[in-house]
Amino acid sequence: MDIAVHLVVFVAGLAALVVGGDGLVRGAASIARTFGISPLVVGLTVVAFGTSAPELAVSLTSGLSDSADLALGNVVGSNIFNILLILGIAAILNPLKVQRQLVRFDIPVMIASALLLTVLSLDGTVSRAEGAVLAVLLVGYVATTIISATRSPHLQADDDAEEAEEGALERMDWVLSGVAVVLISLALSAQRLDLGFGLALVGTIVAYLAVATAATTRENHLVLNLFMLVFSIAAVALSAQCMVDGAVGIAHIFEIPEAVIGLTIVAAGTSLPELVTTVAAGRAGQSDIAIGNVVGSNIFNVLCIVGVTGSVVALPVDPALLRFDYAVMVGSMVGLWPLLWLRKRVGLPDGIMMLTLFVGYLGIQLMRVL
Repeated sequence: MDIAVHLVVFVAGLAALVVGGDGLVRGAASIARTFGISPLVVGLTVVAFGTSAPELAVSLTSGLSDSADLALGNVVGSNIFNILLILGIAAILNPLKVQRQLVRFDIPVMIASALLLTVLSLDGTVSRAEGAVLAVLLVGYVATTIISATRSPHLQADDDAEEAEEGALERMDWVLSGVAVVLISLALSAQRLDLGFGLALVGTIVAYLAVATAATTRENHLVLNLFMLVFSIAAVALSAQCMVDGAVGIAHIFEIPEAVIGLTIVAAGTSLPELVTTVAAGRAGQSDIAIGNVVGSNIFNVLCIVGVTGSVVALPVDPALLRFDYAVMVGSMVGLWPLLWLRKRVGLPDGIMMLTLFVGYLGIQLMRVL
């Protein structure tokens, strides 16, 4: 019975977390457009940060709750999921072509950030000073990317692709919100969640949906967009706590290392926004957006999430995580680079190979648990 209740809490938190992350992106982007900030800058800053908000909320909550293994496992696992699973699925649905800018700058930055994280972890801890260094590097990356993109008109975002992504995320919001509300109600009836906490989480979800629906009929309405942003931030914070509580409970019952939970079910859940947006962009024929979403998310996962979380609380590194999962993360990134450099595309055979490697990786994680 305990495992069922913990699982209900985890899935409820996951569903609400994805909804809140999407709302954060939509609300902040709408506010930026209201003040005349270009869609390009919004995409490179607000959207990039917003799609990493679920990972940031979970990792920061885990770090502050003395579950640092789950925090780092979430980041490493999300990066592996992004490349092997998400990019693999997108490539199978539609071959992906890539522009030179991504291959020459962004992918090397992604690899360098992962290597830097590995080096910083060799002593068994990512200290607060090292976290601050990663956060500073994030600022430099964002500034450089914005300057470069502003000088390159061909890197402007495509409206059709943006509409495809937004439509997919809106439909997902309604489905996941329904799932979250039902499961939170079950957890409350089982007295697994505090009544005030559960009602607050349901209230923020319902309020966000109401404001988001009203905002779709009144474009660039500043007050509605501000409320959307506030409610989505509240949903992300509350749902992250809910998800972490459920994940830690599951880990304790089965005596599974928290790092493994972070690498698998937590990483899969927090990567859901990237999966939806990447697949939507790939099916719309926007290869650069699809690949760029994965690469940008991986960079933000390391520099922003580990940087911000590590700046707040030092993160001890599980030796098993460093020996194997770090290597898989770096290896998948390094393997992607020559593929795009030489062929300028990721096709069906590549997608199949990525998914095969991903299944193998999950198999090894299962063996670690057993």
